[in-house]
Amino acid sequence: MCWLTSGLARQGWLKNLKQIFNRGYQYGPILLDGRLSLISLMTESNTKRHLILAGLSACLSACAYVIPPPHYVDTATPVYDPAVSARMRVLSSNGPDRSATFWEGDCYKSGTDATAVRVSDGFLASWKYSSRSVVIGMPPSPRKSMQVDGLFSKDMIREYVVPAGKPVTVALATSTYYGSYGGTSGCAAPAVMFKPVAGQDYDVFLDTGRGACWTAVRHIDDHGMDEPVPVTRALKCVAEAPSVSTNAQ
Repeated sequence: MCWLTSGLARQGWLKNLKQIFNRGYQYGPILLDGRLSLISLMTESNTKRHLILAGLSACLSACAYVIPPPHYVDTATPVYDPAVSARMRVLSSNGPDRSATFWEGDCYKSGTDATAVRVSDGFLASWKYSSRSVVIGMPPSPRKSMQVDGLFSKDMIREYVVPAGKPVTVALATSTYYGSYGGTSGCAAPAVMFKPVAGQDYDVFLDTGRGACWTAVRHIDDHGMDEPVPVTRALKCVAEAPSVSTNAQ
């Protein structure tokens, strides 16, 4: 979103400009706020007006690219015992570009389930023009895209302490919106499960290639280690049937 363009639009400046330049001119396409829009372009010879409108158009069309979403970083201090715990860094986003959810266990449930951990800023995350990472002291990722200063758009990283020796199930997905006439494309990787090892650190992210996507889990450390971790396809959790009690007669 371009705040400058949106502000001008709210004040009616763009509408007034069209009214100023509407006589004897035709409409032509320009890139405005990252979208193809129509604004009156002059056909009669008037160098001054050409320069004014061209300069304004260039300013507005570029502002979407020079005002990135703000990114915030929080530092948390959860209890971490390397003898019984591991740490996991997950790449996600405030928006449809990336989504990540995980569960402690060997199966996955609905993302709205009480046991699900959604890696985002909450229910209205996709409407926020910002993102917030949470770090707990893990070694830097060998991937620039998973470092705080290398995050793109509304991407974020979240670091978690998870139990060692017990399964963790992860579901990742990505989606790209191409505008009103371009539709949406995306990829949802099958949910996978792995068992963290005590004292180890992991990067978890969505990897892509050849028209497919999958969840990658990598064992990392502060000496440059970046080893793939085997994962197992996870199944959907089977709802437990409610117990029926009978009273003795």
